[in-house]
Amino acid sequence: MAFEPKSGDHAIIEAVLTVSFARAFTDAEIGALFDQHAVFQDTLPRAQRLQYMQFMLGNSDAASVAPPLPTPAGLFFDRFQPDGKISWRLRADNNSLSINCAEYSRWTPVWQQALKLMKDAMNNGLSDPSNFIVSVQLQTLDLFEWVGDESKYSADLLFDRNGALTSTAIFDKGPLWHLHQGWYFYAGLPDNCEKMLERINIDSLKQVNSRWSVRMDVNHSLDFIRPIEVDKFFEYGMADTYFDFVHQANKSALRSSLTSESKSKIKLDAQ
Repeated sequence: MAFEPKSGDHAIIEAVLTVSFARAFTDAEIGALFDQHAVFQDTLPRAQRLQYMQFMLGNSDAASVAPPLPTPAGLFFDRFQPDGKISWRLRADNNSLSINCAEYSRWTPVWQQALKLMKDAMNNGLSDPSNFIVSVQLQTLDLFEWVGDESKYSADLLFDRNGALTSTAIFDKGPLWHLHQGWYFYAGLPDNCEKMLERINIDSLKQVNSRWSVRMDVNHSLDFIRPIEVDKFFEYGMADTYFDFVHQANKSALRSSLTSESKSKIKLDAQ
């Protein structure tokens, strides 16, 4: 009886890499990117504009004279797996450009593909040189399934009782519990970084397949002191530096949480 990583030699079911900008994308910028979908066609064959609805609260007279709010602009390009689940997605929405990967293998090939998609988006519609980059974010969703008798469920077969990031309260709560926490780091960050938010949300619950599982939602967001020009960010190696940093922070969080056996199962130090 043990917890088994959902994806075999790793537990990641989805990774999301995000770059945030100083201002929201305009409708013209989103339209320009949408018109260039052919650039992404082979990798992300479906294209869709995001639709928004606006409504006003209050009496009808106030609503009739209120100035209209600017409509947010957004789109996504994506590809599906044979079972109908999302495989890869590029989403430009509000002030963020995100790449979702739901067929994670290892960091290096995933990052290389995500970086290419980001660059292609910047070169095909989102290239306003005055819209600087203000932060980057990496979010991973790891899933561990309990294999064995439900009555034998034990969180300490996955989490280290002496781990720095898990509360001892979870170890006598059975298979249904939630632990959501987060904090900021201000020291030990790369150049030009003000702070990093580390958020770790852990849920132990029963999946639709009736298996008890633990899902770890680990999110690291790195905020810059000085906004960075897009060209410098992508062409001077800054994107590699900052995303590698949040990737290493992600791995450090897992190291501080899991048992030695669990870390070995997911080959934590493989790239």
